[in-house]
Amino acid sequence: MRCSTRGGGAANVLFAAGRELRPWRDRSDVQEVMDRTLALMSS
Repeated sequence: MRCSTRGGGAANVLFAAGRELRPWRDRSDVQEVMDRTLALMSS
């Protein structure tokens, strides 16, 4: 059986990375990474 959607595992990895980066969320470089990640996921 094939799934009709792809990338479900990638979303889990991205959210896990976001949780790992949370202590440094005030840094501009981390904010940029998170902004780009959210933009990629919303497109």
